[in-house]
Amino acid sequence: MNNLIRCPQVLCSNSSLVELNCKYCKLSENCVLNWPSLESLTLTNLLLGDENIKQISSGCPQLESLELSEFCGLHHLHITSPKCTRLLLSEHRHPMNDWCPLDHRCFCWVLKV
Repeated sequence: MNNLIRCPQVLCSNSSLVELNCKYCKLSENCVLNWPSLESLTLTNLLLGDENIKQISSGCPQLESLELSEFCGLHHLHITSPKCTRLLLSEHRHPMNDWCPLDHRCFCWVLKV
């Protein structure tokens, strides 16, 4: 995870994006995400913190599908995007470099208000 590329600030705010696939990226905790048209987001092999999930939820009001694969750094997953109906998690990596297949270590709740 040392070879990650920081997501360019210009990409953090884009009203035209509908689908985005990012690999080997790092989302800055102070980056303000503004993807109002984004419906599908796939993030692969990245360092992702709890604050990044909050940014994605608040900056992507149209988000329907979120895929996280080969990711590290996440402790609490709380998705608040009202339209998100698809969540795929695979290959969570512990910060100590141990790959943890998402079997009995992952707890997901789908909350409807």
